[in-house]
Amino acid sequence: MRWILTVVLIFLGAGALFAYEPGFLFLTVPGTAHSLSLGENTASLGGRLALFGSNPASLFSDKKFEASCSYISRFGELRYSSLLLLYNRNWFHITGAFFIGGISEIEARRSPSDRPDYLFSSRDIEYSLTVSASPWRFFSVGATVKGIYEKLSIYDAGGTAFDIGFLLRHRWVSFGVAVQNYGRSSRFEKYYFELPLTYKAAVSVYPRDNLCLLFGFAKPDYASGVENVAVEYTYKHILSLRGAYSVGSDAQKFAFGFGVILGMFSFDYGYAYSASALGDTYTLGVNLAL
Repeated sequence: MRWILTVVLIFLGAGALFAYEPGFLFLTVPGTAHSLSLGENTASLGGRLALFGSNPASLFSDKKFEASCSYISRFGELRYSSLLLLYNRNWFHITGAFFIGGISEIEARRSPSDRPDYLFSSRDIEYSLTVSASPWRFFSVGATVKGIYEKLSIYDAGGTAFDIGFLLRHRWVSFGVAVQNYGRSSRFEKYYFELPLTYKAAVSVYPRDNLCLLFGFAKPDYASGVENVAVEYTYKHILSLRGAYSVGSDAQKFAFGFGVILGMFSFDYGYAYSASALGDTYTLGVNLAL
């Protein structure tokens, strides 16, 4: 365990040396309501498709098939939709994801005026394939390859990004580490932009079967780190209440949400308060498990 922590600290510290303004920031949008309501860093949790977004090693389930659809509204104007599919076969797991969104009408002005000169739109698209494996009950590893595309007015750019992570579980505690959005820079018009490379680590503690406490740290390669504390309480495997508080993030201070399980279906809602003028984020999700 000591060598694992050493590697994590080296990764997190190295990121602080290279600050930059990244492109493809839609890759940092939370993919599900479950993840959003727990502070967007769920690297130490696993076993549900609805935890998609923090650690590819967490994408496993005791169900043979899962599907999830989500709607995300971010900062009032950005709207995204996602479709996730998970297939399990023994200790081998495959997840496919499609993510699309943007802003439909953006006003362009060449000079201060009441009426815009013209309107244009933005479009963000991500499609990914995740392969994860759980050769032992206490260990999972996973990797994701993403195709990404972004268009703003008549300009566009595309590229490929990769995620990798692992998850350790032992009785009442679990530990996860992930590296997200690793890849080459992409050209947008005449400029080159790096991907929003991010390092994540989290520890989850289960003092009771229906109670989870999560402590996470995320270090974007281009910004300061964010620590988050989250809690999830589940009542009779039907209703889950979730909340999180983040420190070190200017945009988000707290989040909360809930989930309801009705047979093979489950419904999730997540809300994140933003301290900035951009606005808040909320997510709705519908999940199916067979």
